[in-house]
Amino acid sequence: MRVLVIGGTLFLDRRVVERLHERGDEVLLAHRSRSEPSGWVPMGHLRTDRRDLAQHQQEIREFAPEAVVDTCAMTAADVDAVLPVLPEVPTVVLSSQDVYQAHAALLAG
Repeated sequence: MRVLVIGGTLFLDRRVVERLHERGDEVLLAHRSRSEPSGWVPMGHLRTDRRDLAQHQQEIREFAPEAVVDTCAMTAADVDAVLPVLPEVPTVVLSSQDVYQAHAALLAG
């Protein structure tokens, strides 16, 4: 499966990318970071802010994602910046509530 991951270089989102790679999925990572963790899994990179995603629509269409995992949508405007680019692609949006709840569970053991 080809998966576009928005965010993806830190904490839980990084683990999502690693799990997708372990499954054999092809990942295109759209993120603002200029660096990645050393020795990280191979994937395509689209370095951009989510608000500028529409400017990369052709590259995203060529990748032809079958799913989107959005790890950093904090507001309705964040969703609105992505949805028009890939309106027909199934999308999973991780909220900050998911992240903080999982982080608290991790710390609690």
